[in-house]
Amino acid sequence: MECRQMIVAFGMNDDGELVTPVYTKTFKTQAPTPSSNQIKIELKKVAYRDVVVKTTTTNNDSYYIGVQPASYVEKFATAEEMINHLCYESSIEEQNFHGDTEAEFSPGRPDQDYYAIAVGLDDNAPCTTPVLVKFHHPAKQ
Repeated sequence: MECRQMIVAFGMNDDGELVTPVYTKTFKTQAPTPSSNQIKIELKKVAYRDVVVKTTTTNNDSYYIGVQPASYVEKFATAEEMINHLCYESSIEEQNFHGDTEAEFSPGRPDQDYYAIAVGLDDNAPCTTPVLVKFHHPAKQ
């Protein structure tokens, strides 16, 4: 998705009065390059504070794996809207992987529904269809 952006710059004094002209610059960001990576998610373990997500991929392109509360995922109208918010409004750099992997997560709230999420990335921008698997994080036994 190509995006138009605008940078606005101006100066103000201590009283909040404008003291310089307002400068604007518009530009377009480049759309991510689509990936042919097909990511499959398998929940290897779902236990109190210990969730293991296994991903199988069709190539070595970068992708995100994460676990998010269902309340977060389901507040968006579509999975694509949720993924865009996740990629552009949070830090996902530490959850980027290449190739098949198993990743361990410790969800913060027991006895809640969660989603395991995977999506291909191009420079931290989504470039594949997101894959979501819903599960229930059990209460402490």
